[in-house]
Amino acid sequence: MNMKTILTLLILAILVADPAAAQSRKKRPVSKSAAPRAKKVESLPTPPPNTPEAPAVKSETPAAGTTATKPARRKRESLSFLYGSFAWLWWQEPLELVGPTGTRYAMVTTANGPCFGAGWRKLLPSWEWGMHGCFFSAGNEVGATVTNVGYYQQGVESYGIIAGPNVLVRPREGRVGFGVQLPLFFRYAQWTLPPTPGYEVTNGTRITGGALFEGNWTGGRITLAQKIGVFYGTGTLWALQLNYRF
Repeated sequence: MNMKTILTLLILAILVADPAAAQSRKKRPVSKSAAPRAKKVESLPTPPPNTPEAPAVKSETPAAGTTATKPARRKRESLSFLYGSFAWLWWQEPLELVGPTGTRYAMVTTANGPCFGAGWRKLLPSWEWGMHGCFFSAGNEVGATVTNVGYYQQGVESYGIIAGPNVLVRPREGRVGFGVQLPLFFRYAQWTLPPTPGYEVTNGTRITGGALFEGNWTGGRITLAQKIGVFYGTGTLWALQLNYRF
């Protein structure tokens, strides 16, 4: 073999060896990146809720054959009691002076005085009802409403009773109540007669009924009340009252 032949064989050997080395270099990166891809395939997706792998959400629906229990309601409390009362009354009522010939002259009496009494109350969360009565002793001032009749009395005592049921609403279950009382009014007075014979004063005794608007405030054992209203054929009455629960 000459030198030319040897050189030719060496060149051919180099050309054959280069493609094999290139292929080995290309396969190495593929083997390295295959491992992470295999890990991704092995990881499992997160199971949806209420599947055997995830904890079940609690259901509010009662099981079959059982009944749902409702929360117990707070019992509405009520309270009933007796009480004593002290009130001061003011009222006006019409009277008539009858002359010897039967002529009638209009008069008005204005009275005020204390009233001692007692009552019974039934308190509920949003309203109340009860009974109340008191005995009064009042001083009266009486005068004719016409100028040609000279009749005037002052300090005439009258006695009587005011008693009846009442019903009140208590907004928002509070301490304040508003309502009405429907009492009977009995009053006795011995009017002084004019010095001229034949005259008399009507309505020495009066029995009638009426309606009073009442508002009160309760704190502990004490209740403050105000009443104002009318009596049939009598006129207006106003009372300021203090109650004490026994």
